[in-house]
Amino acid sequence: MYKWSWLPALLIGGNLSWADCTLPARVIEHFPQPIESQRLLLPGRAKLQFELGQGTRTFAHVGDMLLVKYEDGALLSHRILDPDELRAADSRLPLPDFVRLMFGPPIETPESADLTDAKAHQDAIRIGCVSIEHYPLEGVDIYSYVQSRSDNTRYQAMFILDGGDVHFVDIQGSETLAKRVVSTLSKRS
Repeated sequence: MYKWSWLPALLIGGNLSWADCTLPARVIEHFPQPIESQRLLLPGRAKLQFELGQGTRTFAHVGDMLLVKYEDGALLSHRILDPDELRAADSRLPLPDFVRLMFGPPIETPESADLTDAKAHQDAIRIGCVSIEHYPLEGVDIYSYVQSRSDNTRYQAMFILDGGDVHFVDIQGSETLAKRVVSTLSKRS
């Protein structure tokens, strides 16, 4: 057992960027940039869209997930989260409110199981965390976190709260792509 006792110290000491990973999520004022290349239109009430960026090579649709591979090896995926995917099956809290609980100040009277689940997600996000942010966009909340993986690749996850649905977009590999996706996220007319 003692051979793993160094792991918590490495995780804590080796990640000095936790200063940007405090909760509640840092609110970033969002001014969408124009979309200049291929766009992805998200289903849902808010009619959202974002730019896929340059260098798209392969598109795949697997079940309810869209996968996009880029020339530089970056991957982007999109899917709508299942309500029971992030938390205990007995939770009565709507999924968008649970995501708010994960990233923001506590909502009114959450159940202890929801608080425990949200804390577990917060702890997982903080491992390798680079930043945690909240982008409000015309009545839509977008929560995002960026992690640096053990092989030094970047991973960005976005939770886009669209009415009762939560879109989950994750980007692996390209920090430039992730920044472009966030900067172009907008409502379509």
